[in-house]
Amino acid sequence: MEVYVELTYCMNGILFIMTYEMISLLLNINWSFLKILFLSFLSNISIVLIYIDYLPYISFLYWIVLFLFIFKKQFFLYFPVFLIVYFSILFFINTLIKESFIYNGILITPINYKDIVIVVMICVFLIIETIYLIYTKRKIKQKDDLYDVTLIFNNKIYHLSGFLDSGNHANYLGYPLIFIKKSKIDTYQQLDTLIIDGLKKRKIDIILVDQVLVNKQSLRNVYIGVLDELDYDCLLNKELMGGII
Repeated sequence: MEVYVELTYCMNGILFIMTYEMISLLLNINWSFLKILFLSFLSNISIVLIYIDYLPYISFLYWIVLFLFIFKKQFFLYFPVFLIVYFSILFFINTLIKESFIYNGILITPINYKDIVIVVMICVFLIIETIYLIYTKRKIKQKDDLYDVTLIFNNKIYHLSGFLDSGNHANYLGYPLIFIKKSKIDTYQQLDTLIIDGLKKRKIDIILVDQVLVNKQSLRNVYIGVLDELDYDCLLNKELMGGII
């Protein structure tokens, strides 16, 4: 039985791409396809490590270190999901190729033109189909829940794109809280600073905005939480928007 490193690398690269796409769907994460490719590339380096015979579980150790480095406190969320999804796909593909075998979590594929072509075509189709479904789902969701937001603060007007997050029930002193990306506004004087200790430690600066216009209706004296990182310009609060949208 002949085995080539290049073929093994490509086959396992496809498996990692499918794995991270499934993780993004299962955990509802907004990962770009470029990030999925980057994570797959880093994970696929483990193929080189299978040549170290005296460490039989070197691939698992490498993945553990990789996930600890990338996800840090979120390690215990992502790594178990990664193992479940990856090995589910791995064993499924292994059943399709009769002469293939799994060594240290890596799929070793023999040179058999017919089997390889079939599996590669299936994998490529699934990847393209998954990308399309993710793209379509997010576009529809964004279109339905995106609103034009005008912020009047310190005698300046900011035009933003606000996303209505049904899961945002945050409040400050009993008042609903809207979040905004820090890069979207100029310098400000915060009223308070909140530190959230969770899977990812985050700092939130609280400011009081004179007026917010959403859906052509006005809200006055609104508390805003300023975040360094945010997927959208502005994250609206479902409770605050109830009478407007």
